[in-house]
Amino acid sequence: MAFKTSDVLPDPILTRLAVEYGTGGPYIADLIAPVARVQADSYKFATFGREDIKLDVKATRAPGASAARVEFTKTYTAGNVKYRSLKSDIPDEIRQNDPNGDTLDARRVKVLTNKLRLEVETTIAAMLAAAANTQAAPGTKWDAANPTIRKDILAARETFRKKSGVYPNVMVLPPNVSNAVFNDDAILNLLRYTDGKILEGGARRPIEGMQIIVPGAIIDSANPGAAASIGDVWSAKEAYYLYVDQTAGDDLVALTAIRQVRSIATGKQAFVAKTWRDPDASANTDWVNVEVNQNEHVIAPELILRHQAVLT
Repeated sequence: MAFKTSDVLPDPILTRLAVEYGTGGPYIADLIAPVARVQADSYKFATFGREDIKLDVKATRAPGASAARVEFTKTYTAGNVKYRSLKSDIPDEIRQNDPNGDTLDARRVKVLTNKLRLEVETTIAAMLAAAANTQAAPGTKWDAANPTIRKDILAARETFRKKSGVYPNVMVLPPNVSNAVFNDDAILNLLRYTDGKILEGGARRPIEGMQIIVPGAIIDSANPGAAASIGDVWSAKEAYYLYVDQTAGDDLVALTAIRQVRSIATGKQAFVAKTWRDPDASANTDWVNVEVNQNEHVIAPELILRHQAVLT
């Protein structure tokens, strides 16, 4: 078999799955960290401060006087992709005896792609869990009796606004936190009177102008051969507020909290799938490979707020 690229390009799979993420699907990285494609493995991205809300100079000038100069804190940071690549073999004996041998390549590509995306998902989750901007734990935990969840959320939004100059437009609720929030009568009543279909379909409706995203990714952290140890990737007892610009596209100057930066220098595709025949003819084996060259960056730390210890 000759070397081929894009035999089963993962991008269509990813595009289809992306529609499901907003309703609590497995991965949310693309929703909260917009993807930017770059032409080279090295690049620069803009990091932001709070220059829009600083009144550090007088705008008033005397007739004939020069305008006051404003200093911007925005800087550019150098970045480089991480080379991520996985492969899997398909011996002829497996292909010939598999009931769906013709689809083995596609199935291997999907598994390899999901593994790559799971690594990115865990990285994004760790970035939010390490955010420096925090909101203190609520006086009454959200899973305790008589919580004040809406009041706590409004207070966190105000903290966010005063840190960044804008309100958050996305709220990430790990599954355990989401269960508490959407079991609260005050929250349910707020949503029920805005949208009578709140209990249909399982989708999380916006709260206070924020899109609610409930990540569903799980991970088996057991060592190879050991008994499974399955848990949520997003398991912290925290809520996260973010400002996300979903229209950022490939513009690395766009203001958004986190970015995924993918290089298309290799293969001219963000994700590349390859198949080839093992050069050792006696192996009687095909190989499938999926790779993506990307890195993840916090662009504006002020656009992330952790609401700490919201559960008991």
